[in-house]
Amino acid sequence: MLKIGDVSDNGQVRIIDEDRLCYLVESNSNGATGVRTIAKELLNEFVEYVSANPSANAKEARDYLSGKSRIDKYEYGYNSTLWHMAKMVLSSPTYSSKQKARTTSKDIGPLQQIFYGTPGSGKSFVIKRDYEMKLENGKWVDDEEKKKHVVRITFHPDTDYASFVGCYKPITYEVGDEKKIKYDFVPQAFTEAYVKAWNDRESNYYLILEEINRGNCAQIFGDLFQLLDRNEEGWSEYPINADSDLRKYLEEAVDENDESVLKNKGGIKDGKICLPPNLYIIASMNTSDQSLFPMDSAFKRRWSWEYVPIEYNNVKSGAFTITLGNKVYHWHDFLKIINARIKKVTSSEDKQIGNFFIKHSVDEKEFKDKVVFYLWSEVGKDNYQTNDAIFYCYKAGTQDIREFSFNELYPIGTKKLQEFMEILGVPTVDEADISDDSDEIVTDAEGNTKRVKSFYSINGEGRFIPKKLLFEVVSLFVKINPDLSTEQVIETWKPFKTFRNIVISKEEYDLKLNTTEDLNFKRRYDSLVIGDGGTIYIFNNTEPKLTQEFVNKVNSKNWGIHIEKIEEE
Repeated sequence: MLKIGDVSDNGQVRIIDEDRLCYLVESNSNGATGVRTIAKELLNEFVEYVSANPSANAKEARDYLSGKSRIDKYEYGYNSTLWHMAKMVLSSPTYSSKQKARTTSKDIGPLQQIFYGTPGSGKSFVIKRDYEMKLENGKWVDDEEKKKHVVRITFHPDTDYASFVGCYKPITYEVGDEKKIKYDFVPQAFTEAYVKAWNDRESNYYLILEEINRGNCAQIFGDLFQLLDRNEEGWSEYPINADSDLRKYLEEAVDENDESVLKNKGGIKDGKICLPPNLYIIASMNTSDQSLFPMDSAFKRRWSWEYVPIEYNNVKSGAFTITLGNKVYHWHDFLKIINARIKKVTSSEDKQIGNFFIKHSVDEKEFKDKVVFYLWSEVGKDNYQTNDAIFYCYKAGTQDIREFSFNELYPIGTKKLQEFMEILGVPTVDEADISDDSDEIVTDAEGNTKRVKSFYSINGEGRFIPKKLLFEVVSLFVKINPDLSTEQVIETWKPFKTFRNIVISKEEYDLKLNTTEDLNFKRRYDSLVIGDGGTIYIFNNTEPKLTQEFVNKVNSKNWGIHIEKIEEE
């Protein structure tokens, strides 16, 4: 594309050497000169982006492409050099119209591609971003020009060849005062995209198939299946005879200006149809729906596949919360734990939940009606009353767990859902947000909040952080009362509750350990051996308000134990 000695219009970039894979480039910027090696494959990505987005600047190109390359994503640090080189290529007379016709708004990727992943992983957004949006002031916004090049259809169980390609339908028209009916061929998504691509061979067009596996692809595509075999230049390897209705439409139909609908008759040569290289077919697929209409291997191999992962570090969905009564949970905390549980129970990731399964923070009703219903219908009901059950709450008045069904959440299921979260090991927002063992958040008289380190003494001795305070107080209580049995110690501490029961038995601890997906469960408890040889487990997580409630309750007892906050930093 570029030759040794080529220089950019502003003189910033000069090609000084090249080999099969790379250019050696001299770059001058702000008075500094450097020599850089630029991979040709990397340059191609910039060329493709800048060609499809001529008004984009170097930063926008970098922001869009960074991390998507099969090469090292850090090479995009040369974005200014790459941007100027892309402009050089696009202005070169050797850059043919055929190359321009193959340029896309993203990489020159596969002509047929399926984006697949769990429900809510963002597959549809990835497709919309890549083919219908643009970067503007650092944000993705709709690009009306790009949208003109997209034809979209959503597959479902009733989708068939006629609703994908087109068929004759009755059309009402008026002759004077009289209404009459005639039958015309009404084109559908495939035919619309096919005609657009053939009529404008210098531009790319995208036929987008949402939820491809919700439809019977063998029935929907019919003979069009053969067209999906493309040669190296992007043409269908095996053109097929158009059915009589489609052939007549492509050969004879005219628009409102009495001009042929298909202006480029190469699209119906000798009655045959053939996909051109500027027609891309892009699809989305939910892994949870694979059993609806299984695709055969011959169909699958004609597509490239790209997995859209669950993004547990996504900033937007990371701000979502779940509110259940007086307790609030981070959406991502729940997501990590329930997805681990789903994978364990089903031995698969197909039924897991994506980070955008919900679009915003949810209250109990929406969480129950959308998230819990999905869990019950896709995983829970098939594992009900088995060792792989996932829906557990406590038996009334005890810490023993039992299964519950979806129906038991109505009309009110707040307590069961809170217990469900606790048994899973999902921390509340207050519990999860205590980032340091000794940190507490306090509010001053003006209403300003700040994080401070708090320390406590017991009977005037020691300097304990909140996390260690609970264990030290219970240990002292056991030491003062050596004749109490393990059961009596547990019963004494039952009224003292932070997020969970402070003291639990070994049996309850073992049960929770075997049922929770909380990776931090073990570190939330400290063990203590009682005089009768039994073992108790003491919960060590708390937060300021509940810590103070704990202190007040202990100090009110006649146990010979007095706690005092001694220091803040």
